Amino acid sequence: MGNTSYILENTGNIRWISIQPLIGGCSIGAQLAFKTQPLAVIDFDGIDKGNSSAYMHYMNEVRKVGLRELILDGDLLSKAKTFKTQEDTDFFNSINHDIDVVSAVPICSGLSMANANNSCEAGTKARGSEAIQNNNMIGITEFALEIIKPKCYIFENAPNFYTSAGKGIRDKLTEIGKKNGYAVTYVKTNSYKHNNPQARSRTFGIFWQGGKCPKLSKVNDPHKPIVDYLEGMKSKPYGTEDYTMFKNFNENGFIKY
Repeated sequence: MGNTSYILENTGNIRWISIQPLIGGCSIGAQLAFKTQPLAVIDFDGIDKGNSSAYMHYMNEVRKVGLRELILDGDLLSKAKTFKTQEDTDFFNSINHDIDVVSAVPICSGLSMANANNSCEAGTKARGSEAIQNNNMIGITEFALEIIKPKCYIFENAPNFYTSAGKGIRDKLTEIGKKNGYAVTYVKTNSYKHNNPQARSRTFGIFWQGGKCPKLSKVNDPHKPIVDYLEGMKSKPYGTEDYTMFKNFNENGFIKY
């Protein structure tokens, strides 16, 4: 993922906005699917500096597309709905019409199995459906459905979002959707089902404007062996023939297994 030959040229008609892209994988996937870059990136104050900065650097310093990042006036737990500057507000108002898709990556630490904390300061919970971190998921959903009002809003989250541990937050999000005229589909999948030799389980929430959900097809696209997959990456931008991982590949236990 390095230049405009890999991210397809802006030939699509999809109007979309990226909220809190973090490292940028979902947004890059959306670019590939829609054949166009987002109209803007929206971030909470502070998230833009330590997380989404990598995606913004890629878009503006590598691809040099001049993507605007608009900053909300509050941190990631604030559920902020107004922007820090009038300039950002004016730009958002100029693009916020006929939006097809909003893509977002809310923080998942509230439901992450890697989070071993039981409580935060001031008695707030650190994990589970009542975790304070879930304000981020709720705030982004409210902003997307109440203010942007796209035809579709999709976000990615931790595997526990799909389990009984995530039922409480799913119920809250479903209610937000109903209140704004959206039906919702919750999906759990794994990257190895999508032609990728990696076991990474993730969940997605997909909100559909109009109160009805389409029936989604099951995906099970088997991946290539890891050595074939990595060999194919040599031809991608940033690829190089000098991959040290290919030296004595079959004897390198860290990679082989």
